[in-house]
Amino acid sequence: MRLLVAIVLCALLGAAALPVAADVYDSTLAGPLGSVPVHAEAIYSQGLWQYTYVVNIAGLSRNATGFSIGNIDRLEYNAANNNRDLTNPVYFAGTDSILWTAGNVSPSAETITFSFESVYGPTLTACTLWGGAFPAVGTTLGMVPEPSSLFGLAMTSLVAVGFNIRRRTRQ
Repeated sequence: MRLLVAIVLCALLGAAALPVAADVYDSTLAGPLGSVPVHAEAIYSQGLWQYTYVVNIAGLSRNATGFSIGNIDRLEYNAANNNRDLTNPVYFAGTDSILWTAGNVSPSAETITFSFESVYGPTLTACTLWGGAFPAVGTTLGMVPEPSSLFGLAMTSLVAVGFNIRRRTRQ
């Protein structure tokens, strides 16, 4: 019976530590390239976070050539994509950003959508839109090692230790 109670408590604590289902962040990048609105979403589904960025390039005076999201912890991601002709990044442990490059997207395209997926949840991080040598910088959603997972593990261990101590004192 005690084991069943311990399992139920661990399951409840683990469920309480699950990440939120979605996060949305709207920002405006600024710099020599101009003012660039970015709509970012991170949606959690089936064990993965799906990150999507819609970058509004309609007001630019030059073509967009690249986009980068900070990844200073070098966290793994996959399925990077975009809806224009930029080169999609592939995860490499030595890089500290997720970088779409070699593009030449006219402002007449109005928006570019970038996306990737990861097991890591969102936080704010630096991002840059490039127009040749002219950047627009700001913040957007990016990955962070999931603190709620660490919390769930710590609480599960604490409950197990508590039950073990209680069991020993009753004997």
